[in-house]
Amino acid sequence: MGLVRKADGRYYVRVVAGGRQHWRSLGSRRRPRARELARAETALWQELERRGFRHPGAAAGGGKPTPVTSLIDDFTAGIRARRSQGHAVRLEGCLRLAAAHLGQESLGTWTAPAIQKLLDDGMAGKGWAEGRSDGGWEARTAIVYRQAIGQFLAWAVRRAEIARNPIEAVEKPRLEISLPVAPTEGQVEAALAAYRSHDDRRAARGHPRMIEFAARLVLGLGLRLGELCGLDWEDVDLKDGREGGRVLVRAATSKGRRDRVVPLTRTAREALESVQPERRRGRIVALTDGDARGALKACARAGISPGVGFQRLRQWYCSRLAMAKVPMPAVQGLAGHKDVTTTMRYYAAVTPQHVVDEIARLPW
Repeated sequence: MGLVRKADGRYYVRVVAGGRQHWRSLGSRRRPRARELARAETALWQELERRGFRHPGAAAGGGKPTPVTSLIDDFTAGIRARRSQGHAVRLEGCLRLAAAHLGQESLGTWTAPAIQKLLDDGMAGKGWAEGRSDGGWEARTAIVYRQAIGQFLAWAVRRAEIARNPIEAVEKPRLEISLPVAPTEGQVEAALAAYRSHDDRRAARGHPRMIEFAARLVLGLGLRLGELCGLDWEDVDLKDGREGGRVLVRAATSKGRRDRVVPLTRTAREALESVQPERRRGRIVALTDGDARGALKACARAGISPGVGFQRLRQWYCSRLAMAKVPMPAVQGLAGHKDVTTTMRYYAAVTPQHVVDEIARLPW
């Protein structure tokens, strides 16, 4: 019995109300969200149980419980149908590893203490995780496993395989987030010199000089690498009044899928004006992932630690805006972040010297 059907290009979800079933349109041409599907599935099983029907896999009346491996197959099959193949593969990998240590006969052995021990041993590199070359999981990995197990057990509760979800009693691993440290002026200048040396070696082999040029554009515009590589000359306006011009970042190349306009700074304007007029057509920058790794290798050869890659140059741009007292929502818009929390937590870092200078200006 399906929960979702598609007709006339629209999706409909099965709704049970007052003992009667009907199909409710989602009101748009979008796929149903996981929360809507879970709500519909729960209501449907409650109505079926009220009529005396019980799922064949439910362990009731002394019946044999469904093997965990079969439940995992059913769960991931639903994920593949509703979301994506890659997400289902990741969930299946986490759940099969958990099943190998929590039990494959039934979900009765998937208790909160057992799940807690699995996560603790994984983070500490003990027990089944002993001998790992990295010494154990990171907190991020443990959080992923806890989320996967929790989703699976919540699905099992809706199918009446278990009475309650034990993941609620499992402590969530604590993730320590270190505050970002923006590169200093000296590190940026040293990185640009290293990029220039790297371009010289590439030019000797017949490759174009591109790393330093791209780095200066990131310093002056704060674009992501994908946005920079998708920038065309027709998106650049070098004669837009006294502000010094602007750049249009199109939604097709932006991570946020929204157009945004970024004013040109002096650094970006000088870099763009250094290109000959007859060459100002098509894409401005043509970089690959290998070029991005080459920038970090250039820093390593120059002894710059930690390395200053394009991501840290973008952070430098946002941090300079923050230190210039640009309002944080404006920094968020220029950086293309969906949430201002991302800007404040990972990008708007200030240097220690700036904090000292600001404190020195206080009147008391």
